Amino acid sequence: MLYELVNSVRGTSQSIVGLEFSNENYTELDAFDVELKNVSFTSCRFIDCDFTKTGFHEVSFKNCSFTGCNFTDSFWKKSLLADCKADGGVFCGARLRECSFTNSSFRYANFAEALFDKMNFKGCSFREAFLTEVTLSKPVFEKCDFTCAELFKTSLSGCDLSDCRIDGIVVSSSCKELKGAVLDQFQTVELARLLGVKIK
Repeated sequence: MLYELVNSVRGTSQSIVGLEFSNENYTELDAFDVELKNVSFTSCRFIDCDFTKTGFHEVSFKNCSFTGCNFTDSFWKKSLLADCKADGGVFCGARLRECSFTNSSFRYANFAEALFDKMNFKGCSFREAFLTEVTLSKPVFEKCDFTCAELFKTSLSGCDLSDCRIDGIVVSSSCKELKGAVLDQFQTVELARLLGVKIK
């Protein structure tokens, strides 16, 4: 049914509103520039789907997986991702506002030039993800994993990363991206390593 709905609203001012989907598989779904409002997906699988410029307004994804999906320039507002897997997803230029992402995996995902505005991330993995030139506005990161993530030109000022993993993160040689971030004493050792400082 989702395929038909997407095709029916594409190119119009209409949105897909107030529906629930569960245990569905979608392959090569083309949702380019389509808007979804108050829609929920539970235990759904998305493969090679195109969500470029798609709008997600109060949309929830629970226990869903995304393989080879493109979310470039998508817009998210007050939406939820819980227990989802979006490894390798492309979120370049995506604008995410007031959303909650919990216990989800974004390993190898590309968030270059995205916007995180008042986002709440809890228990999420960004291992080896690309978070370059991301604009952060009052995000909350709780128990997130940034191991070997690339954060070049992304200012973390004001971000509390004290209970997150930052081992091997990639930043500029001056570590200016971490200026003003809140770290614990063990993370400062990692920061010193990045700066080439030897601690006895």
